[in-house]
Amino acid sequence: MTRGVVAPSAMANPNYGPQGGRDAVAAQQAAAERQRPSGWPVGSFHTYAEAQQAVDMLSDRGFPVEQLTIVGVDLLQVENVTGRLTWPKVLGGGALSGGIFGLFVGLLLSLFSPGFILGPLVVGVVIGVIFGLIFSAIPYGMSQGKRDFTSATTIVAGRYDVLCAPANAEEARDLIANSQRTQTPPVGDTPLAGPGAEQVDREWTGRDDEAATPSPEEPARGFSFGATGPVEQGGKDTESPKAESGKASDRDDGNSGGER
Repeated sequence: MTRGVVAPSAMANPNYGPQGGRDAVAAQQAAAERQRPSGWPVGSFHTYAEAQQAVDMLSDRGFPVEQLTIVGVDLLQVENVTGRLTWPKVLGGGALSGGIFGLFVGLLLSLFSPGFILGPLVVGVVIGVIFGLIFSAIPYGMSQGKRDFTSATTIVAGRYDVLCAPANAEEARDLIANSQRTQTPPVGDTPLAGPGAEQVDREWTGRDDEAATPSPEEPARGFSFGATGPVEQGGKDTESPKAESGKASDRDDGNSGGER
């Protein structure tokens, strides 16, 4: 009877064996989860709450919501400055956080000394305040005043697209559109705009031009100051009829004067 011999190269492979096989499967699943989302856009919203409300509405109508995907497009890192940072604030915050942690430790210690409860609480608070002052003063002192403010950082998206599988994309689009027609949105909200608001006929790519594509008849830009000011259309400056008639009369006067 001949026994199979495992090649050294196979034994050196990290995916060899039960543990390696499980790791390979987990890596493949993680790679599949990181793929770009696919589907047809059925609605685009300015806030996540509006996109969540649309998906919740579809769920209430019995729509298979497992075919939907909410995608945040144009991600932005927003840092909101909350206040000025000074030594009193730094030391006060460190002492407060250290005192609270020390109080918690003192309560735990008091469970093992039922005869004297106040002692562990006082010791815990004092030690917590001391360590809080130290651990808050050292980082702030090392910064040398280069960051004298506090802030909170969040990640927001420019818009939120709701994608759906092509088989049921038109039904989802119609349900969202009908729901928005029956509701009166508050002033300043745009419940439905961008890709999927008018038609569902192409795959989602996440580009900005999908959200707002001007029509061929619409000029690129334009504004008007009135009958006496310049009028800009399509990036070219044109003068008002009164200004043109004034220039024409000046030319006629000049020509008549030359003939005389």
